[in-house]
Amino acid sequence: MATPPKFNKNDPAYLSCLSPAVLRLEPLGCRPSVGGGTPGPAGPAGPPGPQGEPGVDGVDGDTNIMPITPIAGTAFDATGVIHRHLLRADNDLATTITIGSNPAAAWSEDLSNAPYFSVVQRGLNPVTVVGAGGVVILPPPGFLPVTRGQGSVITLTGDKVATGGWLVSGDMAPS
Repeated sequence: MATPPKFNKNDPAYLSCLSPAVLRLEPLGCRPSVGGGTPGPAGPAGPPGPQGEPGVDGVDGDTNIMPITPIAGTAFDATGVIHRHLLRADNDLATTITIGSNPAAAWSEDLSNAPYFSVVQRGLNPVTVVGAGGVVILPPPGFLPVTRGQGSVITLTGDKVATGGWLVSGDMAPS
């Protein structure tokens, strides 16, 4: 069995193997074998690396999709399952959306989830959101829970802390 050659660390051919300017990985004279034979088989794979930290659990399902619910008439009862929907008022008449009892099942006990939905005015006249049965609609001061004009979008978000009220945001009509 042949012993591998020993390189002279002062030899220019050896030093060229260490130079970052050398473009070839194995310039002539840098191979430790002298017999010119074929390389041997690859060694066994190393053990797997450490497991990464677990990711954050998200909401089940495709949360990037908001179903569109068309509203053809002038009145719509939004008491049912409207969480994460876009209510689209398509007619040219004024439309009223009524929110009755709050969907308590959609509100988590730790307040980390709250129901919400959006409304878009496609027609010529505004869309007004009203509460029924003790439901409170909470627009910011100086605004009404009414779309400002054609193409306006407002969003209502259930706020359990505000005693079951619905916060209103978006393109609202001034009061």
